Amino acid sequence: MQPLLRPPGGEKTWSAVALLLGGLVSIVMVAVGDVRSPIASFIFGLWLLLSGVGVWRNRSWGYWFGLLATAFVSIFLIVLLVREPFDWSRLIFCLCFAWFTVALFMERPRRAKDDRPLISLVLLLSESRNMDAHSLAQRLGIAWGVPVETAKEKEVSKDENVANKTYVVGESPVFMIGHAGGFYLVNNFDRPYFEEPDKAAEDCPDLRLKKVIREHRAWLSVDLLRVGKLPDRTTAYRQISHLVAELAGDDCLAVFCPESGHLNIFDLSLVDELRSENPLEVFQKITQLPVIEVADEDPEMIAAVAEARRRWPEFVTAFAARQPEQNFAIKAPITRRGNTEFIWISVDRLEKDQIHGRLDNDPVNLGTLKSGDKVTVPLQDLNDWVFNQGEAVTGLFTTKILLKKQGKQ
Repeated sequence: MQPLLRPPGGEKTWSAVALLLGGLVSIVMVAVGDVRSPIASFIFGLWLLLSGVGVWRNRSWGYWFGLLATAFVSIFLIVLLVREPFDWSRLIFCLCFAWFTVALFMERPRRAKDDRPLISLVLLLSESRNMDAHSLAQRLGIAWGVPVETAKEKEVSKDENVANKTYVVGESPVFMIGHAGGFYLVNNFDRPYFEEPDKAAEDCPDLRLKKVIREHRAWLSVDLLRVGKLPDRTTAYRQISHLVAELAGDDCLAVFCPESGHLNIFDLSLVDELRSENPLEVFQKITQLPVIEVADEDPEMIAAVAEARRRWPEFVTAFAARQPEQNFAIKAPITRRGNTEFIWISVDRLEKDQIHGRLDNDPVNLGTLKSGDKVTVPLQDLNDWVFNQGEAVTGLFTTKILLKKQGKQ
């Protein structure tokens, strides 16, 4: 559920700074009257400023505007060197602008990005998968409800009726799907999705998601390929998500949307969401409660815990008169192998100084403990509690603070 990656743009480079400074210098020189052609210098200064803004925002047009400006100056200086008496300062300026033109051109392919976001869904996997075109075609036929053929590239290129067929071509790690004149890619790689998993995990406040980012070993994705007849965004995501639902399995740790940067812990309950008409709602569903680091001395958390303990008798009274449709849970620290996590526990029985129950969700790093395991915690460790009466919910004192902090992060 956390936004991990930001949309393209805003990447600052030395090229942008150089162009912006050049533009400012040109305009200042016009202002102080130290140029032969004020109008031309002013226009050139504005051109450099516009180019600098484009490169600063990492836009392709910014690089091209900058290239035109620096190339023009380089050519102009070369002409002066040929026609007029030799001047060392003019040669140095010519070499600098020529070098800057080449450097800007070399930088552009690496930094300029397509303004259109990648329409794709990614499954982060615990281990690599074996996949071939035949098995992918079977799953695709189920997902889209159409007959699917497998083919070789040469066969596809010779088939005059290929635009009316749905087919799979390629082999692991990259397959291509042709459908209704459009194309999709299915990637199946046996390496982490993020080039630097530890660095990517730093941007995520949820410890559970941090662990997935750091520990996944493979990934599988379905991407819209920007060639051929493109479906609208909604249709593309629907087709992608339906296929992702068929490709999902027990080895899935999380599902990721590159366009929005949202990540959610994978759970089999998400398969129905992926098959729905609004598949991106899969990132709005909480499959595992977030685990967020909060300083022990945080004043808001201290006050929330104090309120939960002060109002504990409300929980005890309601639990004594509980109805079958009601849910009662508390949150308390559990320690295993030197690691401590505050985790929710469904309450089965209350004693004077102890609370007995079952873990409500999987811990992040508590050894073999898992959701549903029985635990007993001392009342003095109580951190939070919650119970419902119909749709009304009482409690969640610390959770409100955590969600607030999660939003800020």
